[in-house]
Amino acid sequence: MKKFHFLTTEYELKKIIDTVYAGELHGFNSVISITGKHYYSLSIGLKCTNVKELMMSLKNMSEFKKLKFSIKNSKLTVTLKIPFFSSSCREKFVKTIDILFPFLKNNGCINGSFLSGESNKSLKLCQVGGEYVYITEMEFENYQNEKIALKNKSENIIFGIIGVLGVSIVAIITYIFIGRMGYYSFPVSIGICPVSCIAYKKLAGKISKKSFIIIFIILLLSLFIATFLEYSWYAYDVFDVDIKNGYMSFSDLLRETKIGLYEVSDFRNSFMEDVSINGLFLIVISIVSFIKIYSEEYEVRKVY
Repeated sequence: MKKFHFLTTEYELKKIIDTVYAGELHGFNSVISITGKHYYSLSIGLKCTNVKELMMSLKNMSEFKKLKFSIKNSKLTVTLKIPFFSSSCREKFVKTIDILFPFLKNNGCINGSFLSGESNKSLKLCQVGGEYVYITEMEFENYQNEKIALKNKSENIIFGIIGVLGVSIVAIITYIFIGRMGYYSFPVSIGICPVSCIAYKKLAGKISKKSFIIIFIILLLSLFIATFLEYSWYAYDVFDVDIKNGYMSFSDLLRETKIGLYEVSDFRNSFMEDVSINGLFLIVISIVSFIKIYSEEYEVRKVY
């Protein structure tokens, strides 16, 4: 983003990808991540004797009233809003760090690993999943060993499939009711894949390339079933009297829906349009989700 070009020119930070900058600010290893159109975060690795007291002091400072602070392990993260104008973005950033870093130093904080706070001159910027962190060589090796162990870990496919089927049943019911209320059902197609992956991973113990294929097939079938049942409900409106009088069973209704899809062109075209649109959303979101989740699960590399 052009608004953050000053980070490379004035502060000599390295642009890792379009949304991530890394380098040293006021003697602290820092990573700046643009998390969306409206916010970005500044992550700092530090070693501090009293973290709770530090966090309370930061939150109570009038200069930082509009900022959000959080700490995980030894990584302090500051969330800032992206101003509309580029000049305002630079001005706000400079003002923040010119107050923040002297405050950290005055409170006894020193540069350290994002993970342990260990102060080491040979800290390396590494990508661990979707996150960029400064860690020691030993911590990097530990991460690598963890990922290798995870890859070698057995996968309980049956439990994972049960989890995905559970999510699919809830999604089918939600899909049908949203459609019947007259709204578009594509939000279900967008949300079902990430939720299914989380359920699979939780119950199977891990997620692999093979499991992604299994998940996608189940979701694709669920999407078709949900659309078919939604249109069966439309058919119910047509055969309402016959059903209430006991002349037609649920299986008869499903058969009539199938016949309608074959013989009534408008009914069939509407059905195929819904399946195509929601299927397209499912395919795109599935690809994005699979790449993101798999990289977060297994990717560990040194950046520099």
